[in-house]
Amino acid sequence: MLSAMRCAVVVDAAALLAVGALHASWALGSPWPAPDMTTLARRVVGGDEMPPPPLTAGVAVLLGGAAGALLVREGVLGEPVARLASRPGLRRLVIAGCLATAGALLGRVIGGLVAHARVVDPGTAEFGSSDMRVYAPMCLALGAVAAMALRPQRPPGAAPAARRLPAC
Repeated sequence: MLSAMRCAVVVDAAALLAVGALHASWALGSPWPAPDMTTLARRVVGGDEMPPPPLTAGVAVLLGGAAGALLVREGVLGEPVARLASRPGLRRLVIAGCLATAGALLGRVIGGLVAHARVVDPGTAEFGSSDMRVYAPMCLALGAVAAMALRPQRPPGAAPAARRLPAC
């Protein structure tokens, strides 16, 4: 049975994979969910042009890697992957991936708030509105769960630590 935290991390990884797939479709030239690429750019980057396809594809790959790191960290990909990921070098790599994921997503929230405060140009009105209503809250939720995935982990099958009552 999955704990509530493990379930949240799995949902977080699924959301990152979905957003990564969306970026991959944009890198391949699809304007979905907008009618054309100019409208899409105005909604998602705040300008009239999308970033070059290789950069957008790179974001898709990074989002997929982020999802993978979270799933490996939670140990939901099966015993062989968990055993492989328990090696010290790979364990550090997975932790670094989770830390980078949380940092990037929470940093994205801060960047959106700074732009919304007009410290920097927030881009088009469509982007500014979508950023405050959708993108920043989504990044906050995904980043917070990614950060929680960094909590100390018990080895599989280990009993929780006994809680001591405070002395009177």
